[in-house]
Amino acid sequence: MKKLLKNPLFYVMYFIPQLIMTHAVSTFNKTFSNGQACFADYYLHFYDWDSYDFLCMYEVIYVSFFMVMLVRRELMSNRVVLYDSTTKLWVNTIKSSALFTIIFPVMNCVIIGIVAAMKNAVFTCNWSKTGSMAAAIIPYYELHEINTFIVAGLSVFLDIIRLQVTLFIVCIASWLVRKTIVVFLVVYINIIIVNIQPLLAYCDMNVKSIYNYMIVSKMGTYLKGISVFDNVVLPVIIWAVCAAVSYLTFRFYRKDMLKN
Repeated sequence: MKKLLKNPLFYVMYFIPQLIMTHAVSTFNKTFSNGQACFADYYLHFYDWDSYDFLCMYEVIYVSFFMVMLVRRELMSNRVVLYDSTTKLWVNTIKSSALFTIIFPVMNCVIIGIVAAMKNAVFTCNWSKTGSMAAAIIPYYELHEINTFIVAGLSVFLDIIRLQVTLFIVCIASWLVRKTIVVFLVVYINIIIVNIQPLLAYCDMNVKSIYNYMIVSKMGTYLKGISVFDNVVLPVIIWAVCAAVSYLTFRFYRKDMLKN
């Protein structure tokens, strides 16, 4: 696995498709054809699951696949005997996968920045400018301004949190069921619920995935400014709960995994 992480093809296999998809969407999406877009517009659009669920879905699927492989490796009988406590087992399991949760959000940030630059996006959003994208699609645009660094930083931060939540879900499911296919199903069912949420709402069904809370709503950010609770505190609470449940599950459930 260390050889895989050092192999540039591992990252190219993710980077190239994401770059192509991001460029294609920004080319054909009418949202970006109305006036002059800025970098913040691109970050708010492509990090928002509601706006571009395929980018977010592809990222979670790609990363979770390797997370599952790493977690399953740590739980193999020939490795689990190396640990003298469940705490060390949990810590090493998290450490072996945590790098994924940082690398790919940063890669997404770079990809979106490249595409925005290729599309001649402006760095500073002048929302009062005639023909700007924000003025074309956002009500009350003249009342609010958002710093591009804040938007990009918050987007990357929430993406990291989302992938770390995925890691903890993978750990919990792997420890409880020990079946790889079930772990994938747990992650993918959450993703499917995100994609069919509008249909469920139309049918008066209030079923939400945990990933619904791990996104930034561009409309809410534009109109209300960045909500500290919705866009920062709530995702961190979810992250902390998943981390605690993951640790407690490792600590107290199925102790037979440790042979000593």
